[in-house]
Amino acid sequence: MNYLTELLAFYRWLEVDRLGPLLQSFWHLLMFFNNKAAVRSEDGRWYWPVVFKAPNSEVCRFLGLTSRFQVNAQRKHLIRHGRIDYTPHVSQHAGDYRMKPFDTGLCEAEISVMDTGQKRLVWTQGVT
Repeated sequence: MNYLTELLAFYRWLEVDRLGPLLQSFWHLLMFFNNKAAVRSEDGRWYWPVVFKAPNSEVCRFLGLTSRFQVNAQRKHLIRHGRIDYTPHVSQHAGDYRMKPFDTGLCEAEISVMDTGQKRLVWTQGVT
């Protein structure tokens, strides 16, 4: 995934689909977490994972929210607007986020992560 491509597309999308400042900040924060979760493949290239975590406590801290219920409400808006998917986890574990890229040329691919050899689903450029 290309950060700049997604950022520019997000602002073009906002010209038609309005989001309030808190939802815009939430989307940017999720992009940050997704980028921060990048993994390096065995060939040395960096990739954004398809699925990543953003703990509610961190989301609250960054966005100035006071409860996970506020996070849930904001998350539902981003889901309804078609910008993310979310799968909750049981108990106190962070759920799984999945950005919905604007770049329609991206596709999912499985790579082996450098050092661990673990398989990971990542975004890769299929079509430019």
